[in-house]
Amino acid sequence: MARHLVPQPRGGLGKTLLFSSLILLALAIPNLAPLFPGLGGTFATRVAWLALFLFVVVSRLAYRGTGALSMGSALYISVLMLSALYFVGLILGIGYVRSLATPMGLLTQLLLVGPMLLGAESVRSLAMSLPLGKNVRIGVASIAAFLCTEPIRSIYAKVSPVLGGDILSLIVLVPPFFYHVIVSEIAYRGGMYSGLVFRLLTDGFLRIFPFRPDVGALGIASILFLTVIYYTLYMYISLGDTSLVGKSLELFKGTRIRKAVSIGGIVMVFVAAVVVLYMAIANLVPLVVVSTSMKPLIDVGDVIIVKREADVSVGDIAVFWIGGKLVAHRVIEVREDGLRTMGDAIGKPDPWIVKYDYLIGKVVASLPRLGIPTLILRGIAPSEYMRWALYVVLLGIAMTYAIGTYRGRTQKRLF
Repeated sequence: MARHLVPQPRGGLGKTLLFSSLILLALAIPNLAPLFPGLGGTFATRVAWLALFLFVVVSRLAYRGTGALSMGSALYISVLMLSALYFVGLILGIGYVRSLATPMGLLTQLLLVGPMLLGAESVRSLAMSLPLGKNVRIGVASIAAFLCTEPIRSIYAKVSPVLGGDILSLIVLVPPFFYHVIVSEIAYRGGMYSGLVFRLLTDGFLRIFPFRPDVGALGIASILFLTVIYYTLYMYISLGDTSLVGKSLELFKGTRIRKAVSIGGIVMVFVAAVVVLYMAIANLVPLVVVSTSMKPLIDVGDVIIVKREADVSVGDIAVFWIGGKLVAHRVIEVREDGLRTMGDAIGKPDPWIVKYDYLIGKVVASLPRLGIPTLILRGIAPSEYMRWALYVVLLGIAMTYAIGTYRGRTQKRLF
């Protein structure tokens, strides 16, 4: 098994002071907004993040990592995460951001998100270069990268319940913290640019693509789902030989059952990734049906596949916004000012005209009963049970990490 030595932070006291000073300055960037009127604050923060990134690149301060993970591997890990999140989205539901459905909306979001990601990864790179132990560096880098994009008022709003005695409210921070730990682990092994590739694809897709997994729909249950996904991915990256390209060679070792499980898991991941990417490219999005208005063709619990921005005609099942909800009804008339629709099970026209601005697309396929888990989770699972389930998962994660760390030290393994 290949082993990679822990890289020692470069430079002496002078560079440590420089890195620490830059990190502290970066933490002040999100608080520039209130100092400028209107959009000036947003512009100022983006310029500051870009300036920090350019300074780190030009000054050659970017953290190089251990060399155990390439940018291609970071891209692969990003596809794994997106596949897992959108698979969970089939259960929790898919959200739709109307403002991102236009070219101008996409461009605006890109200009807002891009500089922020560049700045955050620059701060992470600086923190990873501090003369600290590996685990401490990853922790510091994760916290610094998170805080450098959050203004003080936002941080205070998140911790104020804790100051009031509600310590359990901290659990909402578990998924974002795990996410940043994943990015820091990638940066530790592959350097700043590998971490940046991962974030540009993962965050870029989740923040810019109009259809997103509705991961917050179930409250504490959503935290449970995300925690399991993030920790599983973290363990995949951090344990054993982290040269991911060479991991496939291990498939041919061990028993037949182990080979079958390993190959089957990888095949499932790639199939899920291909499906997710194809649906993104083809402007397709899955939605779970929650009403009986289109029976018998479409029933409660079915998953419908919607083609975005498709031309609709009489007889098509259109999906549109009305009254703050997504509705799928059959088109019975196409007019200049909008569409007349009707639910098959209702038998009479809807009392509204669907404006074209509120049209999402049309249904091109349906998957019977595939969305039943979504309805069960949304309507039955008590929040108190999910809270205890989350505590059990977090305890298991802590014990797994402690045991793994202890074994690693006793075996004197080098990561």
